[in-house]
Amino acid sequence: MTNLIDLAARVEGLSGAEWDVACDIVQFLYDERIPIPSYGGPINYDPMTWQQRHGLDPTASLDAAMQLVPEGWWPSMMIQRRGNEGIWYALRNWEAAKVSAKAATPALALTAAALRARGL
Repeated sequence: MTNLIDLAARVEGLSGAEWDVACDIVQFLYDERIPIPSYGGPINYDPMTWQQRHGLDPTASLDAAMQLVPEGWWPSMMIQRRGNEGIWYALRNWEAAKVSAKAATPALALTAAALRARGL
C-alpha cells in the first residue's frame, strides 16, 4: 500500500500538476476501494485505464481534490501572500482532529491535506 504521508509530502513538493502523482493517487484509491463521489463508488476496473477515461487529477483540479476529502471532514483555506509562503489547506472533523498541508496551488494543498486525513 502507498504510504499516504509520503504521498502527501510528494504532493506538497510539486510546483504544479503532475500526472504521475495523480496516477499514484488513483492507484491508492483503487487498492483501498475508496468511493469517489462523482463516480458513484470505488474504481471497479484497472485504475490506469480508469484514470485515462475519467481524468481525475487532484493535483490539477480543486474539484478533483475535493473527491479525496474523507466523509465527515470539511476544508478551510488560508492564502499567505508574504514572499513565497504558499497556500494552506486544513481539514477538520467532528472529533476535533485537524490536518493541514501547504503547497503551491489550492488543488495541491487540498490533495495533500486529504491524503493526510485518510492516513490517520
